[in-house]
Amino acid sequence: MVRSVAATVAVLLLSFVAGSAAESEGGSATPTSEPGYDAPGSICRFKDTLAAAKLQIKPKWSHGIDDLSAFARQEFHAANDSMVFVQAGKAARSELRFRAEWSTASAARRRLFGLVHLPPPGPTAEQFTWLQIHGGKAAGVPLLRLYWLRDGRRGHTRVRDALLAVVRLNVGEAGDGARITKVFYLGQRPEGPFYADVRVQANTLTVLINGAPKVVASVAYWSQYQNNFKAGVYVQKAGEPVVVRYLGLKEYPSPAAAGVADPPPPRPRGGARGARLRRPAGARARARADARPAAVARARFDVGAGARRRRAVLRRPPRTAGALAGAYPPAAAAAVAPR
Repeated sequence: MVRSVAATVAVLLLSFVAGSAAESEGGSATPTSEPGYDAPGSICRFKDTLAAAKLQIKPKWSHGIDDLSAFARQEFHAANDSMVFVQAGKAARSELRFRAEWSTASAARRRLFGLVHLPPPGPTAEQFTWLQIHGGKAAGVPLLRLYWLRDGRRGHTRVRDALLAVVRLNVGEAGDGARITKVFYLGQRPEGPFYADVRVQANTLTVLINGAPKVVASVAYWSQYQNNFKAGVYVQKAGEPVVVRYLGLKEYPSPAAAGVADPPPPRPRGGARGARLRRPAGARARARADARPAAVARARFDVGAGARRRRAVLRRPPRTAGALAGAYPPAAAAAVAPR
C-alpha cells in the first residue's frame, strides 16, 4: 500500500494516541505484523540488510525482532519504495541494530552507506537520531550519533532545522563521570534524499554527507569496545510521530572481502541540466539529470559485454540541498538506489 508521508503521519498519530501507551516494555511475547502495512523485506535491495540486523522497537520490543522478512507495523514498514521508521515519545525508538560487532582498531573497513530522507518533522519535535555507532553494554553509550535538531547552538552559532553529529571523546561505564563530546555541523536538513556514509578503519572515524567529509576523527581511545551500527529513528523529544525514510541502506564489513569494490573518493559536482554520472570501468553509462526541485535522475548501465542490463534510479534532492549527480560513481550509488 502506497501512502504519502502526510497521510502516514496522520494515521500514525491516531494509532499512537489510541494504543501505543498501553504496551509495556518487552510488549507481547511474539511480535506480530499489523494489517495494512507492507514489509520492507518485500523490497529486494533491503533483503541482505534486514538479514544482517534485528529490529528494536522501544518500549514494545526492546530485545529485538530477528525475522524481518515479512514483518511490518506502524513503526516499521515499506512505503513509496522505501523503508520507513516511525516513533514518538521521549526515548522511544524504532531502529535496526546490525549484528556484526567490531573494534574501531579493525584493519578491515566497517561501513554503513545509505540514501536517507528526513521529511519535515512536526511542530513538537525537538531532536531525533537517525544513525548511530553504539559501543554495546560495556560502553553504555554511542561513539557516534547523527541527529536532527530543531533549534540550538553549536559553539557561539545558533542552528535551526540542522543535521549534527556528536562524537564521544572519553571512555568509561555509563554514569562514570562527565561525558565529554564534540559536536559537528553536517548541514541543513535537505528537503529530499541525501547520501550518508559512515566509515571506521584503523581507529579513524569518517562521516560523509553527499560525498563531502564532515567528520574525520581519531578514536583509538574507543578500541576496547565492541561496536555495531544502528539506523532508524530514536526520538529524544517529540509529541507526534517522527518519520525517517531509507531509500537504500547497506552495511559493508569489508568491501574487498565481500567482492565489492570500494568507490574512489567522491567528487561532488554541480547539478546543472544535463550533468553526467561518472562512467565506471568496463561499463557504458549515460545519464540525464533534470534540475527541477525533487526531480528524479535516471541512469541505465550496461555492465560488461553480454552482461545483464541493470537499471538504477537515483532520487535527487532540490538543487538548494546540493545535487547528488556525481557525488558517487554510478556503481557505488546503485548499491543503495531504488530500482
